[in-house]
This record gives sequence, structure tokens and C-alpha cells, in this order.
Amino acid sequence: MQFMVLCMEKPDRLPPLEEIGLEADSSSGFGKRGGGGRPSSGGGHPRNGLGISGGRGGSSMGSFGTGNFGSGQNIGRGISGTTSESRYQNSLQQGARGGRSGSQMGQARPPRNDRNQSSAGTRRPPANTYEPPVAPLVTTENSWVQSRPGKEEDPRSATFVSRKVKALLNKLTEEKFDSISEKILQFANYSVDENNGQSLKLVIKLIFEKATDEAHWSAMYAKLCRKMLEEVDDGVMENLDGKDVSGGALFRKYLVGRCQQDFESGWKERENAALKAAQKQDDDKQTLADHAASGEGAEPAVLSEEYYAAQKAKRLGLGLVQLIGELFKLDMVTKNVMKQCFLKLLGNVDETDDEDIESACKLLTTIGATYDAQSRENVDGIMKRLGIIRDKDQVTSRVKFMIMVSHF
Repeated sequence: MQFMVLCMEKPDRLPPLEEIGLEADSSSGFGKRGGGGRPSSGGGHPRNGLGISGGRGGSSMGSFGTGNFGSGQNIGRGISGTTSESRYQNSLQQGARGGRSGSQMGQARPPRNDRNQSSAGTRRPPANTYEPPVAPLVTTENSWVQSRPGKEEDPRSATFVSRKVKALLNKLTEEKFDSISEKILQFANYSVDENNGQSLKLVIKLIFEKATDEAHWSAMYAKLCRKMLEEVDDGVMENLDGKDVSGGALFRKYLVGRCQQDFESGWKERENAALKAAQKQDDDKQTLADHAASGEGAEPAVLSEEYYAAQKAKRLGLGLVQLIGELFKLDMVTKNVMKQCFLKLLGNVDETDDEDIESACKLLTTIGATYDAQSRENVDGIMKRLGIIRDKDQVTSRVKFMIMVSHF
């Protein structure tokens, strides 16, 4: 309503009202037809109240979905003598009777939907519906099948225990250590009803896999092993070497066996991966050179699969060595086990390997003070071997620096 005065003024670009057959009308603000108004040039059809000739079928401004602006009687003689309220009520009545009729405003046009019709008003042809034949899916023997609501999984099966323990290990933190470790211990105690300690072995295996992959949390995983050693149920029992071993003793037996197994298997896996990576070394160097020449410094170069396999084996080896060192600090493995580890890593000072020296330095840094207090003579022998390796000319500067900083 605040713009009503402006709407009643004649637009600047509108010709004089006398030239188009209209005269000023204070009621509407536009004008009304004069007595001697000219007929329209469009075949004798009268003009509407705005002086615009009617369209096809006598419609004034085409087809609108909101009704017409005036009644059929007002078309041809202007909109004089009507008010906005009367015109609004008249449009509502026309809409209730079905909108414009053919005699009043011409034939109504169907609504246009640009999504389904083309510019000419016809429906667009459907997209290409041809689908080439697809071979049916083949179900493998070890395919994953989602457990259905009516089919519950055995909570003591190895699959169920493995999934639950992995989920708990992913949530394990120092803040939630007590609550989550209790739940893990419950799964380990399933071996009370087993005669082969399957659940206990599975839990130890999962802890080792997680700890070796996350070496920076090795102290926390060693703490978890210590709690299981102290609180595992004494009902967990197995006959080993003709003797019944149960509780914490059985857990320690499994733990030491797992350390030895992973250390030896990891050693072989690392050597095989390094050998395969060496065969692809020239290709990787060429890839790095091409990547540097292309100027794509933001994205790292993609090297061979053998290279990444060797890096993973090296990372897991260092993680295992650090975990064994943390277990030794908690009195879970003996000093003889540590002696065997150092002999394996530093057994040959003439033909040294950078990964072996790095693992030995990492282990010595982890257990140095504790191992020195228990076996001083072994630490002296280790330092002597490291000194011999450091003085060799073929040893890289990186290895020499690791030996220097490994002193405790």
C-alpha cells in the first residue's frame, strides 16, 4: 500500500493517453477509453483497459494460472467504474468457475514443464534405455554375508571374538584403559570352556598386530598384556609338554611364543620384501626423477608395490622390537630373550644391514637402563659391536648418527 501513489502515476515511457485512445481515470490510475476510441488493428478485436490489443481468441495478455484481470464485460470498454476489490472478487469467481472461458479470454494453454517438454511443447524423447547384458554375480566360498535379524551369530565363535576385540582395541586409550581392558579380558577368559586356549591365543595375536602397527602406543599395549597376565582366569588351562599350565603362566607361555614367532617370521618377511624392492629400485628412481621434472611437487610420486611392501615390513619390524622392549621393562620377558634379539640383529658386524642396526638401536634405547641394571656384561658387548660398525667406512652417516644417539 505504501507504493500506491507511485502505481497511480503514468509511466514515463507510456505515450500520451489521448494517442492510444485513453483518458485519465482517477479510480484506476491508468486511464479509460474515450468515447471515440479507435478499434484495434488486430482484426476488429477491441482493446483492453490498458490499450493493449487482445491476443489469440480475444485474450488480453495471454493465459495465466491466476485468473483474468477483469470480467468479460469489461474487456473492450476499459476498466472504468470498477475498484480493485471488485476486480479481485470477480477474478476469484472466474477461477471458481474454471478460469477463463473460450469466449471470454480465448482457449487456455496447458501449463508448461521445461523438464518434461521441449521448447516446442512436445515431450522430450526418453534417454537411451538400452542396457547391455551383464553377467550374473558369482558367489565365492568365503563371501561376506550380513547376519540377518532372525539368525544370531555364536558369541563364542572366533569370528565374533575377533570382530569385537578389534573394535575394542581401536577404542583403547589411556583414559579408557580400565573399562576397555576389562572387556578384552572377558573375551580372553572364554578359553575357560575350551581345551586349546583358542580365544586367549586369538586375543594375544590381535594385540600384537595392533601394537606392531602402532609403535608409538607400544607401552600401552604392553600394559594391557601385563594386566591380562595378572588377571586371566586360572580356569584357562592347557597341557603343554606333558604338564598342565593355567592362568598367568599359560598366558606368559603364549606371549613368549608369539614374540618368537613374530620376530622370526617378520625377519624373513622383511628380507624378502627388501629383496623384491631392490629389483624395482631402478624403476622407482626413474619415477622419482620424472616426477621431479614434471614439477608436480604437491602430489607424491607413486612408486612400485614392492617398495611400499618393504616399508611396511620395516615399520612392523621396528614396532615389534619396541613392543618386546616394553614387555621386558614390565618383567614379562626375560633378559635371555633380549640377548637372543641382540644376537640376531648384531650377529654379523662385517655384513651389516641398515634395518638391523636401526632395530638394535631402537631396542637399546627402549630398554637401555633396565637391561644395563640386569646384565651389564651384555650391554658392554652390544656397545662394542656398535662401535665396530660405526667405524666402518661403508656405513652411512644416518646409521652412524643412530648409533651415537642410542647411548643411554
